[in-house]
Parts: sequence; structure tokens; C-alpha cells
Amino acid sequence: SKSRPPQFNFIFFLPDNLFKPKERVIPEKEMHMRSKRIYDNLPEVKKKQEEKQKRIIIQSNRLRVEMFKKQLLDQLLHRNTE
Repeated sequence: SKSRPPQFNFIFFLPDNLFKPKERVIPEKEMHMRSKRIYDNLPEVKKKQEEKQKRIIIQSNRLRVEMFKKQLLDQLLHRNTE
């Protein structure tokens, strides 16, 4: 059988401490940002935000319709008086 080149036959032994995460003090602000990011990615929260956006769009569309009706009515009344 073919043997590998010598550079690939050598097994590297790494000390255990390279695999352990370094313990460090996490600032409170960073913890808040992390938890907010995780919370914002929850499916329930995303759905709630989408529903809120839909309500805002529906409300703005209703206002536009009301304004259009009012303008149209004003135009009709203005023409009828002349």
C-alpha cells in the first residue's frame, strides 16, 4: 500500500487547555446585548413584530383612504356649488 508523505504521518498532540474556553469577565452591557439579540431571534417575538408591522401598514392605509375620500368629497362639493 502507498504510504503518506512523512509530514502527514506525524500526529500533533495539543495540550488540553487549548480546547477550554478562556474565562473572562463579561461586561453587563455585552450580556444585555447578547440576551436581547437572542430574544429578538425567537420565533414568537419575530411573529409579534411582523404582526405589529402589519397593523401599522393597515392603519396607514386606512388613513390614506379617509384622506382620499375627504378630498374626493371636497372636490365634488366644490364642483356642485359652482
